[in-house]
Amino acid sequence: KRQLHKLVQTSQDPNLKAFYNRYKSIFKLVCREAKKIANINFIKKSENKNKAVWSVVKAELGVSKRINDLENLRVENTVIKEGMEMVQYFNNMFLNTAKIINVSPNLSDAVRFIGKSERQNKIFSFKHVSAIHVHKVIKSLKNKSSAGWDDIPVSLIR
Repeated sequence: KRQLHKLVQTSQDPNLKAFYNRYKSIFKLVCREAKKIANINFIKKSENKNKAVWSVVKAELGVSKRINDLENLRVENTVIKEGMEMVQYFNNMFLNTAKIINVSPNLSDAVRFIGKSERQNKIFSFKHVSAIHVHKVIKSLKNKSSAGWDDIPVSLIR
């Protein structure tokens, strides 16, 4: 298409220009239909149809989440531009906070707090589970990349 476009721009032939315009309109139609088919297949294959539809709508509208990157950090009279320097600054700031506010840990207060807190004695009882049963449960999980409470994604378990 690009080569044909360059050729049409340099040529004065009306037949070539007419051919190019027809080619361009057919190409647009084919691309539009291919996009429709791809979107329909994406929605059909997804488990959460509503989410899939909205992701297609947002993609077509060009709406995306804005990512606010921290480019510069102003500290007193200096500006930090490098990412590792920013990380090091925050790390030092949080490490030195206890020294700055001049607080020393009090062991007796900590022991008293632990004594006042309610303790829950949980007793677990486990039943025998076969390896076949575990295998069936793992295979029944939906193959998603989201993680559970243990921060292990299902796709990794499977």
